[in-house]
Amino acid sequence: RFQEEEVSLIVQLVTSHPPPSPAGVRFVSLGLCMLIACPSLIGQQEHEKCSIEWVQWLVREEAYFESASGVAASFGEMLLLMAIHFHSNQLSAICELVCSTLGMKVPIRSNNMTRMKQIFTQEIFTEQVVTSHAVKVPVTVNLNANIPGFLPVHCIHQLLKSRAFTKHKVPIKDWIYSQICSSVAPLHPVLPALVEVYVNSMLVPSSKVPQEHTNTPISEDEMRSVFQTSASQSPSLTSQLLLLYYILLYDDVRLANTQNIISSARKVKIYSPEFLSEIPIKYLLQQAQKDQQSYAGLLAVDIGTNVVKVPDVDQEHLAPRNVLAIVVDVNYFGLYHLSAKEGLLEWIYAYYDFTNADNIFIDSLSPQVHFGLFSPLLRLLATNFPHLSLVCDWLDDNILQGSGERRDVFQLTKKQLHMQITQSAIEEAFKHIHKCPSRTSVMLQQLIAAPPNEVWQFAETIIKHSKSILEDDVPRNIQELFKRVWLSLNSVLPRKLWVMTTNSLLHEGIKVSITQENIVLDPLQVLRCDIRVFRCTPVLEIVLRVLEASLAASRNQLSKHMLEYPMLSRSGQVSNETEREELRAALVATQESAALQILLEACLETEEDREKPWLIWALREMRSVVCTFLHRIFIADPSLAKLVHFYGYPRELLPVTVPGIPSMHICLDFIPELMSQPSIEKQVFAVDLTSYLALRYTVPKSLSVARLAVNTLATLLGVLPSVSRAQLFTPVLPSLVRICRAFPPVVDDTVQLLLQLGRMCEAQKSLIGSMPSHADFESDMKLNEMLCDESRRTYIHILKEAVLKTQVRALQSNSKKVDILDILCGLKEDHEEFAINSIKAIWIPVSNVDNQLRKLTCEVPNTEPQPREAPVIPERLSVLPPEPPKICRPPSPQMERNVGAEGDSPPLKRLVPNPIQPTAVEIPETPPHVLCRSSRKTKPPERLNL
Repeated sequence: RFQEEEVSLIVQLVTSHPPPSPAGVRFVSLGLCMLIACPSLIGQQEHEKCSIEWVQWLVREEAYFESASGVAASFGEMLLLMAIHFHSNQLSAICELVCSTLGMKVPIRSNNMTRMKQIFTQEIFTEQVVTSHAVKVPVTVNLNANIPGFLPVHCIHQLLKSRAFTKHKVPIKDWIYSQICSSVAPLHPVLPALVEVYVNSMLVPSSKVPQEHTNTPISEDEMRSVFQTSASQSPSLTSQLLLLYYILLYDDVRLANTQNIISSARKVKIYSPEFLSEIPIKYLLQQAQKDQQSYAGLLAVDIGTNVVKVPDVDQEHLAPRNVLAIVVDVNYFGLYHLSAKEGLLEWIYAYYDFTNADNIFIDSLSPQVHFGLFSPLLRLLATNFPHLSLVCDWLDDNILQGSGERRDVFQLTKKQLHMQITQSAIEEAFKHIHKCPSRTSVMLQQLIAAPPNEVWQFAETIIKHSKSILEDDVPRNIQELFKRVWLSLNSVLPRKLWVMTTNSLLHEGIKVSITQENIVLDPLQVLRCDIRVFRCTPVLEIVLRVLEASLAASRNQLSKHMLEYPMLSRSGQVSNETEREELRAALVATQESAALQILLEACLETEEDREKPWLIWALREMRSVVCTFLHRIFIADPSLAKLVHFYGYPRELLPVTVPGIPSMHICLDFIPELMSQPSIEKQVFAVDLTSYLALRYTVPKSLSVARLAVNTLATLLGVLPSVSRAQLFTPVLPSLVRICRAFPPVVDDTVQLLLQLGRMCEAQKSLIGSMPSHADFESDMKLNEMLCDESRRTYIHILKEAVLKTQVRALQSNSKKVDILDILCGLKEDHEEFAINSIKAIWIPVSNVDNQLRKLTCEVPNTEPQPREAPVIPERLSVLPPEPPKICRPPSPQMERNVGAEGDSPPLKRLVPNPIQPTAVEIPETPPHVLCRSSRKTKPPERLNL
């Protein structure tokens, strides 16, 4: 504790008037902090009066001191900052400020600062004086993180947090705009926080301040003047990033508080979409990503990772020494707390007080993480502008801008690389695209090599030649280079580029110019392009990129519209918007599904594709690109895959979509629901889709769906009329072959289904044959005959592809036994039912498998009688599933008759392999109704290949 004489001397020293020099400024700052750190210095009335007069002198002479000493950050900002903290009762911040200035930790009790708070808030700096004085403080020129000390930006930030400007109606917009324009890299850590509190003071009024008193937002013209400068200049780049952060944050906070704004009947500024489209958002964000260290809002020392060497004082010898320490914290003013082996250092250091060391010897002590501008910018961009933050765009931008990713393009000489790019040179290069494509190639490579922001001035000239790229004689290399130029331009002003690209590729019959608003309201206009686009893969990839972004922009615009214009009740309260949300979701789903169906229909083969051989290869590549695009969409929104398949698309594309889209397996979840639809077309589509999925994904779930499909068809067979039965089963029969080929256990059920179908068709034919001739009856007769023929062919295909083909491939030894339970669907040409025949235990040597399979036929010529017995084979190799249900057939006394023939038909000759002695095969009894004669002339049976 100081003696009275010592207190008098210290007060006399502290309140002295030093000369206007850097040392004098530093002395005054230390003296001011000394008065707050030691309240006993103003304990007596005369000392308090002397100190108040000295502080008032500092307020009057602050401008003179700053101009004469040449120090940007003077004690005036410290006075102002202390007054602000006293008004907001932030005494801990004042303690931090004092300790940072003194460079040591001083224990200051809050109750000891009561008198000093009264002096600052009542006698020296009232709140009105503070706000009026703060606006008049000049901005810091070239403000950056390398400027230490207490700056005007700290004072303005605190006044904005306390809402002092809105309370006293002091305009602060011009000062903030000027300070942002005067900022350079590295970014000062207070500037992002300043922007945040400024935005909140405009859109989120305080409960203590009248709502009509808010700060004024920055105008579009003021920001446009900043964004129109060259983006390559680093001073303007910092200002542009801060203004971009302001715009995105303003829009985000406005949408989040829309209901409160509408309820309070306040009018806030809404920045127009046209203005937002002029801002190079993606380009600025890429610059922030490249140089995150300069825009991190933190000095170039990592917390908890970098070991630094700092001067410290040895407590025993009182001699300066270098100590290895680690950064553990950074305070509000950008000063560092360090920790050594012995513990936390008492001194607080600026970034220039230490140097980096190499060896790390201590762990970090819960470091405080500071984020820069890139992370919040990316978050706001993904939230409010999802169409500008597509993953594919980021990947392409990284490839195009990587240092090692352009080597394949730069096959040019130094003279060609440094040749000046002009509009006339671009026009001349595109004129020679057919006669001399090399000139066009050189120009496109020069455009790729140049910075995107410099090439943008020629964007309109480049894009208007898009249709010339679609010609058949344009080399593929030119098309690929054009796509890379487009991707490079897409990183600057993508929304303007999308409009130009859509207008340049419009179909010749469309004369209307499309705007950005049109694309957002109706994204399908992007697909109203020249038909040649769908056979030129590089240009198609550009169109798909525009389509994906337009769909995302439309979704975002509809969501914003609901937030900006909520449904209000009569009392002015926001009502439930569940119905509006459902309508919005339905509209978005309809737009996206329609776009996908247009792309699928473009994959159909046309007559022109068949006439020109090179278009077949273009069609295959185009299908691959479209399937990749659909896969991405289905993964992002699986419900969209369900919607597309419920709407349906040509069944000819199923062999393309199922193997081409890896995510098609999700269709197995909703095929049962699709199969239960009352429309025959959807049922046919569902069965056809099931068959292709069964071949592609042989999993238990596919087997369950396949069984369900066969059972559903069996159920429909008994309830549908004859005309609907033909409409359903005629296109479905080939699908049954694929299902049986994928899952042999389904063969039994499928064969029973075919038998039942054949019986019903034969019965229908018999019924119609007994009626008088009529045009309708004749058409029904033809439908049934055609369906019978298709059923017979389907059964033969099932035998070949699902039964015999599988077992023949399984033969491994020299000779094997094949037990074929062959239910021959020998549909006769007359109106009789199916004839059933069983062939058991046929010996087939491996060497003669192919020949014998061709000979296992039912032939027409009348030769020798059929054998009665077959050789007894001890072991059998079953073709059907391991435990199929046994089919019991009654014994038949008619051993010499050919099953399925008429009463007087000659017996058939059974060809038996040479090594086996023919014996008789026991044939089951033929039902009498099969053996009865028909009134019509009987045709000989056809040759049936097994």
